[in-house]
Amino acid sequence: MSHKEVNFPLNLKQISSTVASSGSQAVSRRKQSSSSATNSGPSKAEQREHLRKDLKVDYPFWQQNWFIGLLFLMAMGFFGLALFLFLAFDFDQGSPSSASAASSSSSQNVQVTYGTVLKLMHEKTKFRLHSHEVPYGSGSGQQSVTGFPNVDDSNSYWIVRPPPDTSAKQGDTIPDGAIIRLQHMRTRKWLHSHLHASPISGNLEVSCFGGESESDTGDYWR
Repeated sequence: MSHKEVNFPLNLKQISSTVASSGSQAVSRRKQSSSSATNSGPSKAEQREHLRKDLKVDYPFWQQNWFIGLLFLMAMGFFGLALFLFLAFDFDQGSPSSASAASSSSSQNVQVTYGTVLKLMHEKTKFRLHSHEVPYGSGSGQQSVTGFPNVDDSNSYWIVRPPPDTSAKQGDTIPDGAIIRLQHMRTRKWLHSHLHASPISGNLEVSCFGGESESDTGDYWR
């Protein structure tokens, strides 16, 4: 079996031109495909930006600035509270002349009778005349009399009584300037003063003394 060799003439210029034309055609096709892909739609970044804009909600002004509104309301509340406390304090610390005038004008329309149970308040300190079964540690040693701030304390009640040598009886109106006695409602002792000196002020001591059947002129008050 014999083999025959066939010789083809090789034209290098034609091969190179063919390869070059096919390469340029492939590059142009890639460019066209990339440009078509670019022109086909927005990029991923543009898509995310469009999605973010679509999801954004336009809230009302008060919802966007609620914290500033809250701070404003708190400031107004504190200002109102401070103003209220200032006015209340100023009212309590009113001038003595105006307080005395109001007290005198109101007392003119009130009739106090014998047997009335009342409290006596110091105008400046607002403390009430008070006593309890605690004796003084010095001086007379009788039942002590103090001032007490609590409004509801039952040891600050006193009963207005007439002197024992008068014809006045319970329920009679007390005339202006009359001599009265003040009986401590809980201990039944009389508001009393005598020549014993107070250990604190050096003035005459005020105490509670006696009882229902024991009283003297040291219990008289006008």
